[in-house]
Amino acid sequence: MTLRSNRTRVILIGGLIVLLLAAFALVVINRVDIVMDAFVSRTDLPEPVTAHYYEAIRNQNYAEAYTDLDEQATLNGRSIDEQSFIKLAIDIDTQRGRLDSYGILKQSDDASQYSASLRRGDQAYTVHLQLRQVGDRWRIISLDGL
Repeated sequence: MTLRSNRTRVILIGGLIVLLLAAFALVVINRVDIVMDAFVSRTDLPEPVTAHYYEAIRNQNYAEAYTDLDEQATLNGRSIDEQSFIKLAIDIDTQRGRLDSYGILKQSDDASQYSASLRRGDQAYTVHLQLRQVGDRWRIISLDGL
């Protein structure tokens, strides 16, 4: 075998390995996306409802985020309707930047108390949320920020 044919073989094998790794990565990413979608679609547990809310905010789908709020939900102690919620979310995105990332923590053994660590650009802050179960669905009843 010549040096040229060995080099060609190495390039072909390397290319095949890269293609296989790329295909594997796509399968894994697709599977993670499916599992995440299934998780945030659940309404029978408070954690997925909170995650769904913040995923909608992160994607700037404020009407979808509003569906996770209870009919009597309060923001900073005041009732908020859908139109006001959407306007406020847009204003915050304009002032502070889009929601880049979030983390959700249960506050105590009480399943209804959560805090969310949010990051918008170089700003990080915490929002406290309270949820309640209505029938078989959990909803956010109060929060102290967006």
